[in-house]
Amino acid sequence: MTAIESAPDRRLTVTPLLAPKRQESPLQEFARSAAYSAIQSPIKAIAQPIDRAFGTSLETNTTFINPAQDADFNTTAYWSQQAGHAVGMLGTFWVASKLVRGSMRGALTEEQLATRLGERGLMGLTLKEAAVTGFVHDSLLRPTDSRDTRSFIGSRLGSGINGALTMTALTGAGMGLKGIGLKNDAVNGLISGLGAGFVSAHTDSLLRTGNFASSKDVGKSMVTMSVLGGAFGTYHQIKGQHESGRSNFDWSPGRKSELPEGAREYKVRGGEPALNDALTSIGKGEPATLKVQEHLGPATGLKGWLGFQRYGPEQSLLLQHGPKADGSLAAKVDLVASCELPPSLKTKSVVDSTYIYLRAGQNRISFDVQPQPIRPGERAPTLLSKPGEVSPISKAITELADKYDTDRQFRANNEDLQYHDLPAYAKALRKNKVGYEPVEFIGAGFESVGFLLADGTV
Repeated sequence: MTAIESAPDRRLTVTPLLAPKRQESPLQEFARSAAYSAIQSPIKAIAQPIDRAFGTSLETNTTFINPAQDADFNTTAYWSQQAGHAVGMLGTFWVASKLVRGSMRGALTEEQLATRLGERGLMGLTLKEAAVTGFVHDSLLRPTDSRDTRSFIGSRLGSGINGALTMTALTGAGMGLKGIGLKNDAVNGLISGLGAGFVSAHTDSLLRTGNFASSKDVGKSMVTMSVLGGAFGTYHQIKGQHESGRSNFDWSPGRKSELPEGAREYKVRGGEPALNDALTSIGKGEPATLKVQEHLGPATGLKGWLGFQRYGPEQSLLLQHGPKADGSLAAKVDLVASCELPPSLKTKSVVDSTYIYLRAGQNRISFDVQPQPIRPGERAPTLLSKPGEVSPISKAITELADKYDTDRQFRANNEDLQYHDLPAYAKALRKNKVGYEPVEFIGAGFESVGFLLADGTV
């Protein structure tokens, strides 16, 4: 019997093939890496400890951006990914720095802030704040790598320590470069980031494996931190070019309770442009009006912990340089800042005093019966008094008080001045019209303050 040849099997079969590697342009690689670092990475970092604590699948359920496929080292795609990763981290670093500044500066007085903020790095942080920001960012906002063989807590603590050392290196290097004359913040940040990336790569490797990092990991880290430092530096460089020389003074949660009786602080509606116009007017001896909200102190609850403040309702404020306020204008406003108001306007006075000192920030303004402490570079308080009313000797003592409040080296060299109430001296001399023209401050004893006068006497 002839064998019957069986019909060929025509069923469709599928042969498994390796999926082709996705090809994306450098711009797409950059965008995907930036989006992943800015959005997906912090979500994963927050979801991971929740999943471990409660056995949930939050990390899986909240994953909606896939990371870019690892590109070959030193290719265009590779560097596009590293740059995108660094840019994406800018937002999470900004969030971490806001949390740290709000908590660490919350209990400081204005005087303590003046001392603390004399030197800051590219992110506006002191060395201590930079270290804490790095720890918070890398321990809370960067996910744990599944390839990390350490315990979950050990991995997060190691990441936090590495972040603290990295940010300290970035900030310290930036301060050092600025100290030797490199004033361009963008270039400063790029250079500082290279050193910080070197520190980051080796610290991370030593904490994880006990060995130094490979040259590939060092290069990757240096690029990431250089882009990060350069971006922060560029932001501050641009910001500085579009700001006036006047800086904003900080309000701390404890500041309100420490104000002298009757002193007031306000936020200006309309910001710096409105405040500039008002200051220009009173500088010409003309009245000016502003819309303001009184600063009432720190917010409560979470907002207070984050450093937010509370403000009163919007009010209209009349500013006038001189002892006699314009009655018709004063009748139309809620508040009046002018010296020696008539009895009919006393209820509207921001400060009930013969002398009122005005201190201005970019969008903030305060009034006090004596000059407030200022940080280096801030605008000195303005006395709202009639031009020429301040006698030369009292003006010299007022300036001396300002210098003593703001200059640590000056205080160290003139310890005896701590026994003198210089604002009270100046006020008394103004009242008695003591008009000697001082040439130079000589020094202070326990019961005296000495000036060299124009005729050579002391």
